[in-house]
Amino acid sequence: MASSGVSTIYQLFFTYGILTGFGNGLMYFSSMVAVQHYFDKKRALATGLAVSGSGVGMLVFSLLTRILLDKFQLRWTLICEGIIMLLGIVCGILLRPLADHSMGYEQENLLLKEKEEKEAIKETKINSCILSITNFLKGFFDPTLFLDMRYCLFITCFFIYNFGMIAPYTYIPERATEVFNIDTTRSAFLISIIGISNVSSRLLFAWIGDLGKSIRFLLGLFLLFSSGIVTIFISFYTDYKTMIIYSVIFGALSGSWISLLPVILVDIVSIDKIEKGFGLLCSFSSFALLFAGPLCGWLIDKTQNFDSTFYLVGIMQLISGVVFSFNKLVEYLDERRSSKTLQDESQTLLKHRRNRSYVSISYA
Repeated sequence: MASSGVSTIYQLFFTYGILTGFGNGLMYFSSMVAVQHYFDKKRALATGLAVSGSGVGMLVFSLLTRILLDKFQLRWTLICEGIIMLLGIVCGILLRPLADHSMGYEQENLLLKEKEEKEAIKETKINSCILSITNFLKGFFDPTLFLDMRYCLFITCFFIYNFGMIAPYTYIPERATEVFNIDTTRSAFLISIIGISNVSSRLLFAWIGDLGKSIRFLLGLFLLFSSGIVTIFISFYTDYKTMIIYSVIFGALSGSWISLLPVILVDIVSIDKIEKGFGLLCSFSSFALLFAGPLCGWLIDKTQNFDSTFYLVGIMQLISGVVFSFNKLVEYLDERRSSKTLQDESQTLLKHRRNRSYVSISYA
């Protein structure tokens, strides 16, 4: 709503870019994390239902924005959309933390440790200040997550994928209009088609994702590679019908990957670290979205060809699939290392018992 009163493009950068982006990020993050805590057995399906709202929003807002712009111009369009987004406050009030009736051994140790720390900082005011800052930062950032190679691979995978995420949504209508002379109404409807396929596919693939951890991994691998391959063949989509086919397929694949994203992350970092893990993932990957738009625009201006951007998108998504596939290799190596360590400990214990038995016999 604040964007409706700006007079310069730089003010719009702040209101529509920074403030709106910050608010949307908080809404998305809190809703996704809450779903991971609320559901256990059907977590993937619940996440698919939750994120399907963005697909519906994409469908509705693409049509609504066009209608509002034609009738009321930009300022009132922004006001109307701002009022709709304020309804998110009502939804946010309903997100309540689950009651924890049990306190495990680790939680007791944590509380005891915090109590000892509080008693220790009473010695000096400087130590108290330093500890307060440290505890504040720990609430937002957990550096131990980067010690997990699987998490590092996953965050790298999503970072690379985001380089190819924004371009199709931005340049599909422009490509249809400027290259193939398709009218703006039908070109804009291609984004709505992406939204429709987003909703339907998220529910289907989310249901499949609940079949098991290995199924989720293979499904994620399929979505990443398929999305890259389909996008690389952009030069074959030369009319409105083929553009519709591409929009349906890309919308289904990209939407399903986004719906599986937090569930796969739980498989990697566990539910206890999902808040910090998902927060770092979104924060780190947002830099890819920040630079992807200007990069794609520069590439189009340089080559005078929309297809060059889609080639870059497809290559990025294929690379993200390769990076994601390394997770299974790291998991296998970790399990093998753990098994070998357990075997060595068992052999050491058995050898120790034999030595004790031998000593007892000799003494007798």
